[in-house]
Amino acid sequence: MKNKEGLTIRFLSIIGIFFLYYLVPELQKFCKDVLEILRSANIEEMKNFLISYGIWMPIMSILIMIFQSLFPFIPGMIITLANSWLFGWQLGALYSWIGALLGAIIDFLLSRFYGKVIIERIVPEHYLTIFNDYIRENGLFGVLAARIIPIVPFKVVSYSCGLSKMQIFYFIIVTGIGQIPGILIYSIIGENVFCSPQFSIFVTLLLIVCGLILYFKRKRITEFSFCRWLKSFSIIK
Repeated sequence: MKNKEGLTIRFLSIIGIFFLYYLVPELQKFCKDVLEILRSANIEEMKNFLISYGIWMPIMSILIMIFQSLFPFIPGMIITLANSWLFGWQLGALYSWIGALLGAIIDFLLSRFYGKVIIERIVPEHYLTIFNDYIRENGLFGVLAARIIPIVPFKVVSYSCGLSKMQIFYFIIVTGIGQIPGILIYSIIGENVFCSPQFSIFVTLLLIVCGLILYFKRKRITEFSFCRWLKSFSIIK
C-alpha cells in the first residue's frame, strides 16, 4: 500500500510541475531566458538579467543557481562570476554558495525520491556507475574530493549520492565544505573582471591539481582523525 501511495505522489508531483510550467507563461519565459544565457555562458547577459530584478537580485541569483542545478552538464560558473561582479566577492560568494548547496540538495532528493527510473533519463548510466563505484570505495571523503575538482560534474555526484544510502545530513555537510574553495576563488576572479583569461585557467588548473592530490594521497590524508571518520562511511551498498 505504501509503495502504491509513493508512486501516486511521485506521478502527481510530475504532472503538477508540468501543469504549472504550461499554465504560467511568465515561468516559461523565465526558464527559457535563463537556460539560453547559461548555454551561451555570457556573463554580461547574466549580470544584466539579474539587474532587471532590482532589489530581488540576491533571491533571483539563488533561484537561478538552483534552476541551473537541474541540468547536469551546464556549469554554474557564470552565475558565480556575475554574483561577485554585482555584489562584491564576499556577498557574491555567499549567494552562490547558498544557491549551489540548495541545488545540490534538490538533486539529491530528486534522485532519492524518483530513483534510477528518472535519473538515468537525465544522466547516462555509465556516469552513474563510475561515481557509484568511486564513492563506494572512498566514502564521504571521496565526495569531498569530487566537490573540489571543478571538472567533475557537480550534479552527477549529487545524483549518485541520492541513489545511495547516504544520510542527507552528511551529504549537506560534505557538499557545503567541498564547494567553498571553488566558489571563493571564482568569486574573487568575478569581482576583478579585468583578470586575464590565463589567470582564470590557472585557477581552474590549481583546483584540479588540489583535488587530484586529495584523491591520490587519500590513504595518507585519511590518517587524520576527521578524514578517517569521513572515509569510514560505506555509503553505497
